Amino acid sequence: MVFKRSNGIAIHWTKGEDCLFGHMVREDLRNALIKQGHVIKLRDHFKGSEIGLDYETTTSLMRAKHGRVRTAAKNEIADEARQFEDEDWARSDRHKLDQHERSLLRLITTGAAPCGHYMWRAKFARYPACAYCGECPDDEPRHIWKCSASKECRKDILKDYSEEYIDNLPNVVAICGWALDDGRLNKHFQKLAFEEEVETRPPQIDSEDEISVDSDGFIKVAGDGACPQGQNDYRMRRAGCGLSYGKKHSHNTSWALGGRSQNAQRAELRTMVRWAAWSWAKQVYLTDSSFAMRGAQRLLNGERFKPKSHKDLWRRMVLAIDAKGAENLRVEKIKAHQKKGAIKNETLTEKRKENQTKERTRLW
Repeated sequence: MVFKRSNGIAIHWTKGEDCLFGHMVREDLRNALIKQGHVIKLRDHFKGSEIGLDYETTTSLMRAKHGRVRTAAKNEIADEARQFEDEDWARSDRHKLDQHERSLLRLITTGAAPCGHYMWRAKFARYPACAYCGECPDDEPRHIWKCSASKECRKDILKDYSEEYIDNLPNVVAICGWALDDGRLNKHFQKLAFEEEVETRPPQIDSEDEISVDSDGFIKVAGDGACPQGQNDYRMRRAGCGLSYGKKHSHNTSWALGGRSQNAQRAELRTMVRWAAWSWAKQVYLTDSSFAMRGAQRLLNGERFKPKSHKDLWRRMVLAIDAKGAENLRVEKIKAHQKKGAIKNETLTEKRKENQTKERTRLW
């Protein structure tokens, strides 16, 4: 079944990724309510939102600033952590907002942040003037763009924007800080193929190809999938896959992930599916993805589970296992992003720990 969105993008309901499909439905319903004017009727601050909302970009600031807050006491603890070379802890709580600051940010994004003039009328402030510059009445939400107290800060942040451009910003952008939807992203997303491509034939094996075999006689094959822009808008994500059979092996390959569902998990699974389809003799697949490894092991053990996502690729994996034989395929998990010599160093560390344990046992 094909589902056509309000922006003209078509996706598969049954073949696509379930979570991505649900995300698109929620996004369309949200934009439909905004375009009907329900949001604009609440406040004039939301004028301009009928263009459509980029929800992920708008809420990313709130998510990024949520967490522990830097206080004087925590600064001292962080300094002590640095002395013990615990930089990860020292950096983990930087640039976070406390509960009051997060509440103020939430008021701004909802268009409910009160200006100084309103606070004066409600008798919460002594003067109607701006609390920062004190020069003019703070009687409009756009005052922050003209306040002399933040003039130096605006020079650096807004150096690429003219005053005319800022004055013409819609209220929902200038006051609430909403990010409006960019139609160019939809065009960029539509360039992707409608669905995943059919599996290609494996290249001919060369007699000079070098392979690596484990102790059980299984040929070692390593694969990986990645999506460097995984945190970006789903329309901007692009993932890739790669297989390695050995140095200068004829089967070594890399390719861009097809289809409109672009993420690291799908890229890992797509790489494993090609390995299973291309396999010959007995082979073991080495992956750093627990998601792909666990699912493949369940299938190799004869289980038939119902995946919540990437159903089309899991179906391909089942067909490949049935064709090649479960006894000829194995999937193992390895550590990710290991540097040269990491396996050797890891072995030495384990031997060192074992010797230390023996020494303690001898002393006792």
